[in-house]
Amino acid sequence: MAGLCEGGNEPPGSLKANKVYAIPVRDLRDLREHIIEAIESIPEDMLLHTWQEIVHRLDIITVTAGAHVEIW
Repeated sequence: MAGLCEGGNEPPGSLKANKVYAIPVRDLRDLREHIIEAIESIPEDMLLHTWQEIVHRLDIITVTAGAHVEIW
């Protein structure tokens, strides 16, 4: 599968918020293969960082007892 963005200066695997790329899908098996390829193309360190961020945000929710908190 090609990179998620074409052209520009984004690093490999980055997503452009203003563009959506669609791949024609023949059937559910084909869709499943496209999803697996996309997930396998995500670098392991990106997955680890994302997981750590989710855990951090869940910790904040726990500490604030679910109060609305904006995290940027």
